[in-house]
Amino acid sequence: MTIRKNEDFGSSISRPTNLIELHSDREIARRYVQRNGSEFDSSFTVTRGSIAQALGIDRKLAQHANAKSINMTQVTIDLIKIEYRTIANRVLTHELIGAGSVLLERTRLCNTLLIVSNSGIVNGRDVFPRAHPNDGLLDVLVIDKEISLRQRLIAWHKSKIGVHLPHPQLHVSRHTQFEWAGDPSRLVVDGAIFHRVDWVRFSIVKDAFTICF
Repeated sequence: MTIRKNEDFGSSISRPTNLIELHSDREIARRYVQRNGSEFDSSFTVTRGSIAQALGIDRKLAQHANAKSINMTQVTIDLIKIEYRTIANRVLTHELIGAGSVLLERTRLCNTLLIVSNSGIVNGRDVFPRAHPNDGLLDVLVIDKEISLRQRLIAWHKSKIGVHLPHPQLHVSRHTQFEWAGDPSRLVVDGAIFHRVDWVRFSIVKDAFTICF
């Protein structure tokens, strides 16, 4: 169930006996895809990545699969459905699942065009301070193409503690679905790179995955 204002997030449960340890956002997405529509027969905990950071899971305090604790907190998170096309074949639509954040980048250094996030965390930075991984929304940052390298670097430095917004050349919005089309770019989904992408549609997948910690 999507988190609501002034309501507690998650519930206390007895430690599952079939707990599997995941170590990244990409592993969360991979497990979801492997499920292929069926119910999970295992429970999952996560030790690293932007979802872990958004949930406040410190690496030293992460609930490793062999830990001895009796109780855990169980939460449900959203995921991101990504449909994209490349200039190699503008008819064929590819489909991916992401857990943390997705970037669209030009090929040259320091030229991110767009960030779409579920966790709000990008490379350890608090890029979307209002984001929550179970709020039923995608957080979208469109970066003005005229922004200078200096302003990019200042914003990136400030985003470490989430004080880079508001900014006249950083445009933030929230959606359940968001579509982009433009010049061929690099699509980065939880660190995995896909080249020559010229169209993408992002959709939120609500209450998609359960995590214990």
